[in-house]
Amino acid sequence: MSFPFSTGSKIVVILAGISVLLNGVYLYQLQPQKMIKVGILHSRTGTLALNELPVANATLMAIAEINKNGGLLGRPLEPILADGKSDTQIFAREAEKLIVEDKVDVVFGCWSSASRKTVKPIFEKHNHLLFYPLQYEGLEESPNIIYTGAVPNQQALPATVWCMQQFGNKIFMVGSDYIFPRAVNAVVKECVAKIGGEIVGEEYVPLGAEQTSELVQKIIETQPDFVLNTINGSTNISFFQAMKRRAKHVIPIMSLSVDDSLIHAIGAGAITNSFTSWNYYRSITGPLNTRFVQDLKNAYGKSQVVTDPMEAAYNGVHLWAEAVKRAGSTKNKDVISSLKDTAFKAPEGFVSVDMANHHLFKTVRIATITQAGTSNIQWVSRIPVEPRPYPNNLFIASQMGRMRTRDQWNSFLHSLYAAWGNQWQ
Repeated sequence: MSFPFSTGSKIVVILAGISVLLNGVYLYQLQPQKMIKVGILHSRTGTLALNELPVANATLMAIAEINKNGGLLGRPLEPILADGKSDTQIFAREAEKLIVEDKVDVVFGCWSSASRKTVKPIFEKHNHLLFYPLQYEGLEESPNIIYTGAVPNQQALPATVWCMQQFGNKIFMVGSDYIFPRAVNAVVKECVAKIGGEIVGEEYVPLGAEQTSELVQKIIETQPDFVLNTINGSTNISFFQAMKRRAKHVIPIMSLSVDDSLIHAIGAGAITNSFTSWNYYRSITGPLNTRFVQDLKNAYGKSQVVTDPMEAAYNGVHLWAEAVKRAGSTKNKDVISSLKDTAFKAPEGFVSVDMANHHLFKTVRIATITQAGTSNIQWVSRIPVEPRPYPNNLFIASQMGRMRTRDQWNSFLHSLYAAWGNQWQ
């Protein structure tokens, strides 16, 4: 029995009962009766496949590393691949199948918040475990999800405060019209109001929109000190090129969803001297990151661009594996209990799980985009930042006045869900 997984220019083939090869390199001898099954739930087809395939690749590489070193508990890992097809309902169906029919021990996956929101009740119903690798809007906690990406106080909020210190207090918000931009901007507005900032504009465009001229004209007319950009995907190409073409002087743009792969698509000439905020950049110096980047390029081709969600996915696999070793078990309750004592020295630096909310302590970084299209890191948090998925728990809230409660934030999310016809986008 075999199945192929497309990785751009390469193919990974897993042969149950024989041996596993990754680009011709022998990794391990499978023993089907002893294998630990792990699910990988990402879009291999549809509009999100371009984003999700590299994240699945990084997940597979982490699994291959573990198997090369003897597997877990004396058993190799067998990845079971599921295609969400960029459709939230298919994500839900495939999550159910991985848990009930394939009987995997853990699932790594999802990209959009809409897909995560859709599968969350399934993992909770079955008391199963999902590792989610994307930075997201927060306002969520689950006993059945480990969130390895950033929440707003680990990305959006420090990026906004940094821009206010550098450029001024007048902010224009632009975003795609789905849950992540809407919710992140609501959190930012809540906090900016406490520190003297002013939101001078807020506009949203549909996912995949190709026309942004009206949006750009509103920004030019408003003349903000900087733009906070939560546009996702290919719409950024039109947006940055229109800003470059029409703005008479440079208006700083801080982007929260533009990674190195998208920078190349936009073109360095259009995006030079704008800014991004992530926890991980491929330009981080040190032997761990050098090896991580090189291993990905060796496995998936020299043109492979390495991004924050890929590193967060890779970290999730290794955190789970370390917890399994400590627990001596793959049972979810044992793994979750063991995670409280587990840290991983990742390419971005040490990461560990805050067991109060199942999010990671993460280092915050801000970078400027150079003429060569690379990310030049400008600022790094002194220590990994504690995750605060609900902003009413932030230090700023206790110091500067009352903010929305958890129940009020949940009501806000429900109002978005209802307005979109009981879906998350």
